[in-house]
Amino acid sequence: MPAPDCQRTVEVEIPSAEVEREYGRIARDLQKKARLPGFRPGKAPLSLVQQRFAGRIREEVLDSMLPAYLRSAFERENLEPVSRPAIEDLHFHPGEAIRFKARIEVVPPFELGEYRRIKIAPPQSPETSQDEAVDKAIEQLRQSKTTTEEVTDPEARAGKGLVAVVSSDQTIEGASSTTHADKLPIRVGAEETLPEFSAALEGAAVGDVRHVVVHYPADFGSTEIAGKTVNFELRVLALQRELTPAMDDTLAKEFLSAADVADLRAKLGQSIAADRQRQRAAEEREQVAQQLIKMHDFPVPEALVEEQVQRRLEREARRLAAQGVDPAQVDWGQARPAVRESSSDAVKLGLILDRIATAEGVAASDEEIEQELERWAERLHQPLETVRQRLTASGTLTALRADIRQDKTLDFLLGVAAREAAPATQPAP
Repeated sequence: MPAPDCQRTVEVEIPSAEVEREYGRIARDLQKKARLPGFRPGKAPLSLVQQRFAGRIREEVLDSMLPAYLRSAFERENLEPVSRPAIEDLHFHPGEAIRFKARIEVVPPFELGEYRRIKIAPPQSPETSQDEAVDKAIEQLRQSKTTTEEVTDPEARAGKGLVAVVSSDQTIEGASSTTHADKLPIRVGAEETLPEFSAALEGAAVGDVRHVVVHYPADFGSTEIAGKTVNFELRVLALQRELTPAMDDTLAKEFLSAADVADLRAKLGQSIAADRQRQRAAEEREQVAQQLIKMHDFPVPEALVEEQVQRRLEREARRLAAQGVDPAQVDWGQARPAVRESSSDAVKLGLILDRIATAEGVAASDEEIEQELERWAERLHQPLETVRQRLTASGTLTALRADIRQDKTLDFLLGVAAREAAPATQPAP
Protein backbone atom coordinates (compact mmCIF):
# COMPACT_ATOMS: atom_id res chain seq x y z
CA MET A 1 0.00 0.00 0.00
CA PRO A 2 1.63 3.30 -1.09
CA ALA A 3 2.39 5.77 1.69
CA PRO A 4 0.07 8.82 1.68
CA ASP A 5 3.02 11.22 1.51
CA CYS A 6 4.07 9.56 -1.76
CA GLN A 7 0.67 9.88 -3.47
CA ARG A 8 -0.53 12.78 -5.55
CA THR A 9 -3.70 13.25 -7.57
CA VAL A 10 -3.98 15.75 -10.43
CA GLU A 11 -7.15 16.76 -12.23
CA VAL A 12 -6.93 17.09 -16.02
CA GLU A 13 -9.35 18.62 -18.50
CA ILE A 14 -8.98 18.48 -22.28
CA PRO A 15 -11.03 21.20 -24.04
CA SER A 16 -14.01 19.94 -26.02
CA ALA A 17 -12.85 21.68 -29.21
CA GLU A 18 -9.55 19.77 -29.20
CA VAL A 19 -11.31 16.51 -28.35
CA GLU A 20 -13.73 17.03 -31.24
CA ARG A 21 -10.89 17.81 -33.64
CA GLU A 22 -8.92 14.69 -32.64
CA TYR A 23 -12.07 12.56 -32.69
CA GLY A 24 -12.79 13.68 -36.24
CA ARG A 25 -9.23 13.08 -37.44
CA ILE A 26 -9.19 9.52 -36.12
CA ALA A 27 -12.64 8.81 -37.53
CA ARG A 28 -11.60 10.07 -40.99
CA ASP A 29 -8.45 7.93 -40.91
CA LEU A 30 -10.59 4.89 -40.14
CA GLN A 31 -13.05 5.84 -42.88
CA LYS A 32 -10.27 5.61 -45.49
CA LYS A 33 -9.53 2.00 -44.49
CA ALA A 34 -12.95 0.77 -43.35
CA ARG A 35 -14.58 -2.15 -45.14
CA LEU A 36 -18.31 -2.16 -44.46
CA PRO A 37 -20.98 -4.25 -46.21
CA GLY A 38 -22.58 -2.46 -49.15
CA PHE A 39 -19.76 0.07 -49.60
CA ARG A 40 -16.53 0.07 -51.52
CA PRO A 41 -13.36 0.21 -49.32
CA GLY A 42 -12.98 3.71 -47.92
CA LYS A 43 -16.37 4.92 -49.21
CA ALA A 44 -18.57 4.25 -46.16
CA PRO A 45 -20.27 7.38 -44.71
CA LEU A 46 -18.38 9.01 -41.87
CA SER A 47 -21.41 8.83 -39.58
CA LEU A 48 -21.66 5.06 -40.12
CA VAL A 49 -17.92 4.63 -39.44
CA GLN A 50 -18.28 6.63 -36.23
CA GLN A 51 -21.21 4.47 -35.18
CA ARG A 52 -19.62 1.12 -36.08
CA PHE A 53 -16.18 1.91 -34.63
CA ALA A 54 -17.21 4.12 -31.69
CA GLY A 55 -15.28 2.04 -29.12
CA ARG A 56 -12.11 1.93 -31.17
CA ILE A 57 -12.22 5.66 -31.91
CA ARG A 58 -12.73 6.37 -28.22
CA GLU A 59 -9.66 4.28 -27.27
CA GLU A 60 -7.48 5.90 -29.92
CA VAL A 61 -8.53 9.40 -28.84
CA LEU A 62 -7.56 8.62 -25.24
CA ASP A 63 -4.26 7.00 -26.30
CA SER A 64 -3.48 9.99 -28.47
CA MET A 65 -4.39 12.83 -26.11
CA LEU A 66 -3.90 11.66 -22.51
CA PRO A 67 -0.07 11.35 -22.43
CA ALA A 68 0.58 14.92 -23.60
CA TYR A 69 -2.00 16.45 -21.25
CA LEU A 70 -0.70 14.34 -18.36
CA ARG A 71 2.84 15.61 -18.97
CA SER A 72 1.59 19.19 -19.05
CA ALA A 73 -0.33 18.67 -15.80
CA PHE A 74 2.71 17.16 -14.06
CA GLU A 75 4.93 20.01 -15.25
CA ARG A 76 2.37 22.55 -14.08
CA GLU A 77 2.25 20.93 -10.63
CA ASN A 78 6.05 20.43 -10.61
CA LEU A 79 5.62 16.68 -10.12
CA GLU A 80 7.95 13.87 -11.18
CA PRO A 81 5.99 10.60 -11.19
CA VAL A 82 7.82 7.40 -10.28
CA SER A 83 4.82 5.18 -11.09
CA ARG A 84 2.45 4.76 -14.01
CA PRO A 85 -0.59 7.06 -13.63
CA ALA A 86 -3.80 5.38 -12.47
CA ILE A 87 -6.69 7.03 -14.33
CA GLU A 88 -9.83 7.59 -12.24
CA ASP A 89 -13.23 9.26 -12.71
CA LEU A 90 -12.89 9.40 -16.50
CA HIS A 91 -15.58 11.58 -18.13
CA PHE A 92 -15.66 11.21 -21.92
CA HIS A 93 -18.89 11.99 -23.78
CA PRO A 94 -19.36 13.26 -27.36
CA GLY A 95 -19.27 17.00 -27.65
CA GLU A 96 -17.87 17.50 -24.14
CA ALA A 97 -14.43 18.03 -22.64
CA ILE A 98 -12.55 15.00 -21.40
CA ARG A 99 -12.09 15.18 -17.65
CA PHE A 100 -10.29 12.71 -15.40
CA LYS A 101 -8.05 12.33 -12.36
CA ALA A 102 -4.58 10.78 -12.43
CA ARG A 103 -3.19 9.22 -9.27
CA ILE A 104 0.59 8.82 -9.15
CA GLU A 105 3.43 8.15 -6.74
CA VAL A 106 6.18 10.71 -6.29
CA VAL A 107 9.28 11.06 -4.17
CA PRO A 108 8.08 12.88 -1.04
CA PRO A 109 9.83 16.11 -0.09
CA PHE A 110 12.51 15.73 2.57
CA GLU A 111 15.25 17.88 4.03
CA LEU A 112 18.84 16.72 3.86
CA GLY A 113 20.39 15.97 7.23
CA GLU A 114 23.87 17.03 8.28
CA TYR A 115 25.56 14.51 6.03
CA ARG A 116 28.93 16.28 6.27
CA ARG A 117 29.08 15.37 9.96
CA ILE A 118 29.03 11.62 9.43
CA LYS A 119 31.61 9.80 11.55
CA ILE A 120 33.38 6.58 10.63
CA ALA A 121 34.33 4.19 13.40
CA PRO A 122 37.91 2.91 13.51
CA PRO A 123 38.60 -0.43 11.83
CA GLN A 124 38.46 -3.55 13.94
CA SER A 125 41.73 -5.39 14.34
CA PRO A 126 41.96 -8.43 12.04
CA GLU A 127 41.59 -11.80 13.74
CA THR A 128 45.07 -12.68 12.58
CA SER A 129 48.21 -10.68 11.87
CA GLN A 130 49.52 -10.31 8.33
CA ASP A 131 52.19 -12.97 8.93
CA GLU A 132 49.64 -15.37 10.47
CA ALA A 133 47.32 -14.88 7.52
CA VAL A 134 50.17 -15.63 5.11
CA ASP A 135 51.09 -18.76 7.11
CA LYS A 136 47.46 -19.92 6.90
CA ALA A 137 47.37 -19.31 3.14
CA ILE A 138 50.64 -21.21 2.70
CA GLU A 139 49.17 -24.13 4.64
CA GLN A 140 46.03 -24.11 2.49
CA LEU A 141 48.17 -24.21 -0.65
CA ARG A 142 50.15 -27.11 0.82
CA GLN A 143 46.97 -28.99 1.66
CA SER A 144 45.66 -28.48 -1.88
CA LYS A 145 48.55 -30.68 -3.08
CA THR A 146 47.78 -33.50 -0.65
CA THR A 147 47.75 -36.97 -2.20
CA THR A 148 46.98 -40.39 -0.74
CA GLU A 149 48.61 -43.80 -0.93
CA GLU A 150 47.29 -47.19 0.08
CA VAL A 151 48.48 -48.47 3.48
CA THR A 152 49.43 -52.15 3.58
CA ASP A 153 52.13 -52.26 6.26
CA PRO A 154 50.54 -53.04 9.67
CA GLU A 155 53.08 -50.72 11.34
CA ALA A 156 51.80 -47.81 9.24
CA ARG A 157 48.29 -48.03 10.62
CA ALA A 158 49.03 -45.65 13.49
CA GLY A 159 49.97 -42.02 13.49
CA LYS A 160 48.65 -38.87 11.81
CA GLY A 161 47.40 -38.76 8.27
CA LEU A 162 45.63 -42.14 8.27
CA VAL A 163 42.33 -42.20 6.38
CA ALA A 164 39.97 -45.15 6.78
CA VAL A 165 37.50 -45.58 3.92
CA VAL A 166 34.49 -47.36 5.43
CA SER A 167 30.95 -48.42 4.79
CA SER A 168 28.66 -47.38 7.64
CA ASP A 169 25.36 -48.70 8.93
CA GLN A 170 23.84 -46.19 11.35
CA THR A 171 20.97 -47.01 13.71
CA ILE A 172 19.43 -44.51 16.08
CA GLU A 173 18.58 -46.15 19.40
CA GLY A 174 14.89 -47.04 19.46
CA ALA A 175 14.47 -46.76 15.69
CA SER A 176 13.77 -49.74 13.46
CA SER A 177 15.42 -48.43 10.27
CA THR A 178 19.13 -48.28 9.42
CA THR A 179 20.92 -45.66 7.32
CA HIS A 180 23.70 -46.91 5.06
CA ALA A 181 26.63 -44.91 3.69
CA ASP A 182 29.32 -46.31 1.41
CA LYS A 183 32.94 -45.28 0.82
CA LEU A 184 32.91 -42.81 3.69
CA PRO A 185 36.41 -41.38 4.36
CA ILE A 186 37.26 -40.89 8.05
CA ARG A 187 40.48 -39.10 9.02
CA VAL A 188 41.63 -41.05 12.07
CA GLY A 189 42.74 -38.78 14.91
CA ALA A 190 41.87 -35.58 13.04
CA GLU A 191 40.35 -32.65 14.92
CA GLU A 192 37.08 -32.85 12.99
CA THR A 193 36.64 -36.60 13.65
CA LEU A 194 34.67 -37.73 16.71
CA PRO A 195 37.01 -39.36 19.28
CA GLU A 196 34.82 -42.49 19.33
CA PHE A 197 35.48 -43.09 15.62
CA SER A 198 39.22 -42.44 15.91
CA ALA A 199 39.53 -44.83 18.88
CA ALA A 200 37.61 -47.58 17.06
CA LEU A 201 39.60 -47.31 13.84
CA GLU A 202 43.07 -46.94 15.34
CA GLY A 203 45.13 -49.94 14.16
CA ALA A 204 42.25 -51.38 12.07
CA ALA A 205 42.96 -53.49 8.99
CA VAL A 206 41.07 -53.75 5.70
CA GLY A 207 38.05 -56.00 6.22
CA ASP A 208 37.75 -55.30 9.93
CA VAL A 209 34.31 -54.50 11.33
CA ARG A 210 34.21 -52.06 14.22
CA HIS A 211 31.19 -51.15 16.35
CA VAL A 212 30.89 -47.60 17.68
CA VAL A 213 28.34 -46.12 20.08
CA VAL A 214 28.07 -42.33 20.14
CA HIS A 215 26.00 -40.32 22.62
CA TYR A 216 25.30 -37.01 20.85
CA PRO A 217 24.77 -33.87 22.97
CA ALA A 218 21.43 -32.08 22.88
CA ASP A 219 22.94 -29.09 21.04
CA PHE A 220 24.49 -31.17 18.27
CA GLY A 221 24.17 -29.58 14.82
CA SER A 222 21.94 -32.29 13.34
CA THR A 223 18.47 -32.28 14.94
CA GLU A 224 17.91 -35.83 13.73
CA ILE A 225 20.49 -37.25 16.17
CA ALA A 226 20.88 -34.42 18.72
CA GLY A 227 20.49 -35.77 22.26
CA LYS A 228 20.30 -39.36 21.01
CA THR A 229 22.46 -42.49 21.12
CA VAL A 230 23.50 -43.85 17.74
CA ASN A 231 25.05 -47.23 16.95
CA PHE A 232 27.44 -47.52 14.02
CA GLU A 233 28.79 -50.61 12.32
CA LEU A 234 31.88 -49.63 10.34
CA ARG A 235 33.44 -51.98 7.78
CA VAL A 236 36.93 -50.93 6.68
CA LEU A 237 37.11 -50.96 2.87
CA ALA A 238 40.54 -49.34 2.46
CA LEU A 239 43.29 -47.63 4.41
CA GLN A 240 45.11 -44.64 2.99
CA ARG A 241 47.83 -42.30 4.13
CA GLU A 242 47.63 -38.59 3.36
CA LEU A 243 50.86 -37.17 2.00
CA THR A 244 51.17 -33.38 2.14
CA PRO A 245 54.35 -31.95 0.58
CA ALA A 246 56.53 -29.40 2.30
CA MET A 247 56.35 -25.87 0.95
CA ASP A 248 59.74 -25.52 -0.73
CA ASP A 249 60.91 -23.44 -3.67
CA THR A 250 59.88 -26.14 -6.16
CA LEU A 251 56.30 -26.30 -4.87
CA ALA A 252 56.09 -22.51 -4.51
CA LYS A 253 56.63 -22.11 -8.27
CA GLU A 254 53.25 -23.79 -8.88
CA PHE A 255 51.39 -20.86 -7.30
CA LEU A 256 51.02 -17.23 -8.45
CA SER A 257 54.01 -17.62 -10.82
CA ALA A 258 56.24 -17.29 -7.76
CA ALA A 259 60.02 -17.62 -8.08
CA ASP A 260 60.47 -19.22 -4.67
CA VAL A 261 58.91 -19.44 -1.20
CA ALA A 262 59.94 -15.91 -0.29
CA ASP A 263 58.36 -14.53 -3.48
CA LEU A 264 55.19 -16.55 -2.84
CA ARG A 265 54.92 -15.19 0.69
CA ALA A 266 55.39 -11.64 -0.60
CA LYS A 267 52.68 -12.07 -3.24
CA LEU A 268 50.28 -13.64 -0.76
CA GLY A 269 50.97 -10.79 1.65
CA GLN A 270 50.15 -8.21 -1.04
CA SER A 271 46.94 -10.03 -1.95
CA ILE A 272 45.85 -10.32 1.69
CA ALA A 273 46.63 -6.65 2.33
CA ALA A 274 44.63 -5.63 -0.77
CA ASP A 275 41.70 -7.82 0.32
CA ARG A 276 41.73 -6.27 3.78
CA GLN A 277 41.85 -2.79 2.29
CA ARG A 278 38.89 -3.56 0.02
CA GLN A 279 36.99 -5.00 2.97
CA ARG A 280 37.72 -1.92 5.05
CA ALA A 281 36.56 0.35 2.23
CA ALA A 282 33.34 -1.65 1.92
CA GLU A 283 32.78 -1.42 5.69
CA GLU A 284 33.27 2.37 5.62
CA ARG A 285 30.83 2.74 2.72
CA GLU A 286 28.31 0.65 4.64
CA GLN A 287 28.77 2.85 7.73
CA VAL A 288 28.08 5.96 5.62
CA ALA A 289 25.03 4.32 4.02
CA GLN A 290 23.51 3.24 7.32
CA GLN A 291 24.01 6.67 8.91
CA LEU A 292 22.40 8.39 5.91
CA ILE A 293 19.38 6.08 6.10
CA LYS A 294 19.10 6.61 9.86
CA MET A 295 19.25 10.42 9.71
CA HIS A 296 16.54 10.71 7.02
CA ASP A 297 13.00 9.73 7.90
CA PHE A 298 10.64 9.72 4.92
CA PRO A 299 8.45 7.12 3.18
CA VAL A 300 9.73 5.45 0.05
CA PRO A 301 7.53 5.19 -3.06
CA GLU A 302 6.13 1.68 -3.36
CA ALA A 303 6.67 1.65 -7.14
CA LEU A 304 10.43 2.17 -6.73
CA VAL A 305 10.66 -0.51 -4.04
CA GLU A 306 8.76 -3.03 -6.16
CA GLU A 307 10.97 -2.23 -9.13
CA GLN A 308 14.08 -2.84 -7.01
CA VAL A 309 12.66 -6.10 -5.63
CA GLN A 310 11.90 -7.38 -9.10
CA ARG A 311 15.37 -6.44 -10.36
CA ARG A 312 17.05 -8.26 -7.47
CA LEU A 313 14.92 -11.37 -7.85
CA GLU A 314 15.64 -11.48 -11.57
CA ARG A 315 19.36 -11.11 -10.89
CA GLU A 316 19.20 -13.97 -8.37
CA ALA A 317 17.29 -16.12 -10.86
CA ARG A 318 20.01 -15.53 -13.48
CA ARG A 319 22.69 -16.41 -10.93
CA LEU A 320 20.95 -19.67 -10.04
CA ALA A 321 20.43 -20.54 -13.69
CA ALA A 322 24.14 -20.00 -14.34
CA GLN A 323 24.85 -22.52 -11.57
CA GLY A 324 22.53 -25.07 -13.14
CA VAL A 325 19.63 -24.51 -10.73
CA ASP A 326 16.14 -24.24 -12.22
CA PRO A 327 14.71 -20.89 -10.99
CA ALA A 328 11.21 -22.32 -11.38
CA GLN A 329 11.91 -24.62 -8.43
CA VAL A 330 12.49 -21.66 -6.07
CA ASP A 331 9.70 -20.36 -3.83
CA TRP A 332 10.09 -16.71 -4.80
CA GLY A 333 7.06 -15.73 -2.73
CA GLN A 334 8.88 -16.81 0.40
CA ALA A 335 12.05 -14.99 -0.64
CA ARG A 336 10.30 -11.72 -1.49
CA PRO A 337 9.75 -10.29 2.07
CA ALA A 338 13.45 -10.39 2.96
CA VAL A 339 14.40 -8.96 -0.43
CA ARG A 340 11.79 -6.23 -0.03
CA GLU A 341 13.19 -4.99 3.30
CA SER A 342 16.69 -4.53 1.93
CA SER A 343 15.30 -3.08 -1.31
CA SER A 344 13.42 -0.37 0.60
CA ASP A 345 16.67 0.74 2.27
CA ALA A 346 18.49 0.64 -1.07
CA VAL A 347 15.86 2.87 -2.71
CA LYS A 348 15.94 5.33 0.18
CA LEU A 349 19.74 5.48 0.06
CA GLY A 350 19.64 6.13 -3.67
CA LEU A 351 17.19 9.02 -3.26
CA ILE A 352 19.33 10.57 -0.52
CA LEU A 353 22.52 10.23 -2.56
CA ASP A 354 20.82 11.82 -5.57
CA ARG A 355 19.84 14.83 -3.46
CA ILE A 356 23.37 15.14 -2.04
CA ALA A 357 24.86 14.81 -5.54
CA THR A 358 22.70 17.70 -6.72
CA ALA A 359 23.61 19.79 -3.68
CA GLU A 360 27.35 19.11 -4.09
CA GLY A 361 27.48 19.22 -7.89
CA VAL A 362 28.52 15.58 -8.29
CA ALA A 363 28.01 14.14 -11.77
CA ALA A 364 29.11 11.21 -13.91
CA SER A 365 31.42 12.43 -16.67
CA ASP A 366 31.29 11.16 -20.26
CA GLU A 367 34.76 9.73 -19.75
CA GLU A 368 33.60 7.69 -16.75
CA ILE A 369 30.60 6.42 -18.72
CA GLU A 370 32.92 5.42 -21.55
CA GLN A 371 35.25 3.56 -19.20
CA GLU A 372 32.33 1.63 -17.70
CA LEU A 373 31.03 0.76 -21.17
CA GLU A 374 34.48 -0.58 -22.06
CA ARG A 375 34.40 -2.78 -18.95
CA TRP A 376 30.96 -4.08 -19.94
CA ALA A 377 32.19 -4.83 -23.47
CA GLU A 378 35.17 -6.72 -22.07
CA ARG A 379 32.99 -8.77 -19.69
CA LEU A 380 30.43 -9.58 -22.40
CA HIS A 381 33.09 -10.17 -25.09
CA GLN A 382 31.18 -7.89 -27.46
CA PRO A 383 32.14 -4.80 -29.53
CA LEU A 384 31.88 -1.53 -27.63
CA GLU A 385 29.31 -0.01 -30.00
CA THR A 386 27.10 -3.10 -29.77
CA VAL A 387 27.09 -2.84 -25.98
CA ARG A 388 26.41 0.92 -26.16
CA GLN A 389 23.38 0.39 -28.42
CA ARG A 390 22.02 -2.44 -26.26
CA LEU A 391 22.30 -0.50 -23.02
CA THR A 392 20.84 2.65 -24.58
CA ALA A 393 17.85 0.78 -26.01
CA SER A 394 17.10 -0.99 -22.72
CA GLY A 395 17.47 2.15 -20.61
CA THR A 396 20.38 0.59 -18.73
CA LEU A 397 22.74 3.35 -19.81
CA THR A 398 20.69 5.90 -17.87
CA ALA A 399 20.75 3.63 -14.80
CA LEU A 400 24.51 3.19 -15.30
CA ARG A 401 25.05 6.94 -15.22
CA ALA A 402 22.96 7.17 -12.03
CA ASP A 403 24.97 4.35 -10.40
CA ILE A 404 28.28 6.07 -11.19
CA ARG A 405 26.93 9.35 -9.82
CA GLN A 406 25.86 7.65 -6.58
CA ASP A 407 29.22 5.87 -6.22
CA LYS A 408 31.02 9.17 -6.64
CA THR A 409 28.75 10.75 -4.04
CA LEU A 410 29.61 7.98 -1.57
CA ASP A 411 33.29 8.58 -2.31
CA PHE A 412 32.76 12.28 -1.65
CA LEU A 413 31.10 11.53 1.69
CA LEU A 414 33.95 9.19 2.64
CA GLY A 415 36.32 12.04 1.92
CA VAL A 416 34.57 14.55 4.20
CA ALA A 417 33.57 12.10 6.95
CA ALA A 418 35.30 12.39 10.32
CA ARG A 419 37.24 9.26 11.24
CA GLU A 420 37.24 8.39 14.90
CA ALA A 421 40.57 7.45 16.44
CA ALA A 422 41.06 3.88 17.60
CA PRO A 423 41.25 3.55 21.38
CA ALA A 424 44.79 3.49 22.71
CA THR A 425 46.06 0.11 23.87
CA GLN A 426 46.41 0.00 27.61
CA PRO A 427 49.83 -1.10 28.83
CA ALA A 428 49.94 -4.39 30.68
CA PRO A 429 50.04 -3.95 34.48
